[in-house]
Amino acid sequence: MFISAPNATLALVILAAITTTPLTATAGNNEGLDLSAKTGLGYDSNAYMSPASSYTDPGAGLVNPDVQSGLYVPYALDAKYTRLLAVDSVLITSYSLDGNLYLQNSLSNANEYKHKINVGRKQDFGDDSLYLGAFISKNKETYFDRDDGTASNTKADRYSYNGTGLRAKYKNRSGNIKYAISSGITQRDYEETPNTSYDYDGMSLGGELEFKVSDPSRLTIAYDYSSINYDKREGRDLSGNYVAGSTLDYVYNTIAFRLKHKINSQLNIYLDYSWKKRDDEFLGYADYTKNKVKLRANYKYSDDLKLAFSIAHWNKDYPNAFAFNDSAEADKEHKGLEFKAKTEYTLADDRTFYASLERRDQNSTDPRYEYDRHQLVAGMRWDI
Repeated sequence: MFISAPNATLALVILAAITTTPLTATAGNNEGLDLSAKTGLGYDSNAYMSPASSYTDPGAGLVNPDVQSGLYVPYALDAKYTRLLAVDSVLITSYSLDGNLYLQNSLSNANEYKHKINVGRKQDFGDDSLYLGAFISKNKETYFDRDDGTASNTKADRYSYNGTGLRAKYKNRSGNIKYAISSGITQRDYEETPNTSYDYDGMSLGGELEFKVSDPSRLTIAYDYSSINYDKREGRDLSGNYVAGSTLDYVYNTIAFRLKHKINSQLNIYLDYSWKKRDDEFLGYADYTKNKVKLRANYKYSDDLKLAFSIAHWNKDYPNAFAFNDSAEADKEHKGLEFKAKTEYTLADDRTFYASLERRDQNSTDPRYEYDRHQLVAGMRWDI
């Protein structure tokens, strides 16, 4: 079924409470429906993220990956309905669809899409606001062999799931130091596949501070704590072997910094850094630390023409894990470089042309995850 009964009931009860409770309001809000649809034509140089070179798998011998490229159609639909409940309180209902459809049969396992429905109440208190809401989602993607894109009939739906959750966020935008606090709970129900279950319950709690460094510069500092508790997924011992009857839980701690510098009214420069640590609560085999640095720029050439660029480098180190999950192999580590460029040109009030280029190079001590990929897309967006 689309969502689990316990979570659905909980979400409806809380939504009923937050959308019927009267709150004092002091200012105005707009209501109405906003629609946006986007599609285009893209080229993907490596749809299955296949390694570029042959490698030796300790359990399977010599592997010769098949890098496959082709055309695809990206598509997205966003709808948002805002209903005024009081002068300064609104009910927000939104729907989003995002996906990719590949045009060659040999690339059909790379097709994917995601639906999401959000319903919540936003209450304004002057410059501050509180949002309480719930969501349901459906994700469809195929679990495939990265070497050639093939999928097992019994395991193909391993990464497809239905999700439900609750979200709360408080924003303070008054004063020189602005801050936000957010929390949430999530439940994912994955498609059942033999000997595998990714079902989990998760929670998150985080916050951020934003303040002025100088007249043209602002610094944001954020922290997020989250946890994932799997229902049936087993953990690994420190040699990389699954332990029958064990249960796996992950805890994540993330710290992020963002420096925004306004060069002029047309150009903004951003420098982002994030540090993320995952703790495997079973024996620690799947622990990792990820560092990422990104430099990006947004340029508004005119009211109609906008450009954006970014370049990022990351390193993901697994201190206790091994390539191929084999203790005789090298320690596991991923690192990579990513470049993105995008332009938008407004043709009319409701029509915008866009084009983008993405390039990603990932190196790894586990050759199954070492690949190069670039994607080029051009298309149209309609706003109503």
